[in-house]
Amino acid sequence: MIRIIPLLLLFNFFEQFSYSQDSVLLVGGINRYAEIPPQQLENAHLRVWYEFNHPIKKDSKRQVMRDTMFLVAGNRYSVYYDWSRELKYKKMIGQLDFAKETTESIIYSSFDKFLEVALDDQRLSEFKMNRDNSEILKDRQQQILTTTDMNDTDLLKEDFYLLEEKMAPQVWQVHSDTMFFLGYKCQRATCNFRGRDYSAWFTTEIPLSDGPYKFYGLPGLILSVEDSDNQIQFRAIGIEQLTGVVIVTENKNNFIQCTPEQYKKVKKRMKETVVLYYSRGVSLFVTKRFVPAEYIPIELTNE
Repeated sequence: MIRIIPLLLLFNFFEQFSYSQDSVLLVGGINRYAEIPPQQLENAHLRVWYEFNHPIKKDSKRQVMRDTMFLVAGNRYSVYYDWSRELKYKKMIGQLDFAKETTESIIYSSFDKFLEVALDDQRLSEFKMNRDNSEILKDRQQQILTTTDMNDTDLLKEDFYLLEEKMAPQVWQVHSDTMFFLGYKCQRATCNFRGRDYSAWFTTEIPLSDGPYKFYGLPGLILSVEDSDNQIQFRAIGIEQLTGVVIVTENKNNFIQCTPEQYKKVKKRMKETVVLYYSRGVSLFVTKRFVPAEYIPIELTNE
């Protein structure tokens, strides 16, 4: 029987933002404008909270960014995503609204003239963005991994992307050393995954061959993963049973399907500082979306 781990550090979040176990969990639900209803896949029975530590570059210095991630799993499917992405989206919209109120309008006679003036940074207000819209859906039976994402760098049009790929082979070497993690007896395993060497701790007390991000393939749930350079770390901070939660997915036609190379370019564009504008009559209001840090990719190769 799965034990419930208290999430003491997260109680203050729940006081403001509750999550109902009777609600439907939307996998691929990032497309708010989809006309085709989502397809139900299966009931979810487990949710794992992971603290995700990853490196960034800010002001030319390397720092560590911390995010809290969800892994919601059923017998066949699981979905992994940033639990606070909607909160970050609302915060971004609030920042943008404030930027609009404080941005100086530019009267222009031609678009070329507008660009000439708009590129003068002294006339731009700016707002910061730090969020990740992506979801990772694992189909462990068919060995298919589907990543969906939203590119909202264009204020006038949001684009939704889908990357479908075979789950990358992860050749794990299981070692004899053990430790207790969140009250579960865990065993260590190591592998190389897309350019990095990882060490993981998994427990057979939860016989689910899954884990955070794209990790899977061990005879138990992965509770901790860390790369050999101590840059990437996923660490479980809570586990809970679920009832009344259904994993769903959207129709692929709602998304722009892309290759791994195309998706990398899209993600790079999402992480760049860009100039945004909107018009009102013959006036253009300009602001700059400022990404405060350079993100270092988890995957160094496609293999």
